[in-house]
Amino acid sequence: NSAKLVQWTEDADRFAAEAGSLCYESKPQLGIVNHCRDSGHNTVLEHNIFSFIKKVPIFVARQDMRARHATFDERSLRYVRLASGGFEYYIPPELKKDGMEKELDQWIYHHEKAFELYGHYTDEEIMENERARALLPLGIATLYTDSRNAVGWRHHAMKRLCLRAQEEIRLI
Repeated sequence: NSAKLVQWTEDADRFAAEAGSLCYESKPQLGIVNHCRDSGHNTVLEHNIFSFIKKVPIFVARQDMRARHATFDERSLRYVRLASGGFEYYIPPELKKDGMEKELDQWIYHHEKAFELYGHYTDEEIMENERARALLPLGIATLYTDSRNAVGWRHHAMKRLCLRAQEEIRLI
């Protein structure tokens, strides 16, 4: 799992303070941002955009992409060929423990076999990538850009950092 901040609104606090001061005809100060946030006047924070590139298993991405007020662009398995590389898969921490070698070997075997069949179907042009991708497990890594405004990130953090949320989603 990885998430890397790649783009953001420069001097976001100042920018939000200027937006808030416009509403109240006051001097731009950080206090006005706090006041707006606390009173639910979130639009001043919506001007600030933050973008991450994330690499996670598909089952984690699907939870992440359930968010509102976000823009996503994901690597498309419709166009990616196995020969181009970049196919990785998730290994649960339970399988990395001592005594789980047999289960780990099975996990790896099934993922590698799925990649092998996908490559055979697509590289030999037996079927289109968009159909062959149905064979791939949900544990394979996907790569996507996730952009949201500050209010969207705040809402997302409240939902995804909950201790009841799956560990993998909390980590990104």
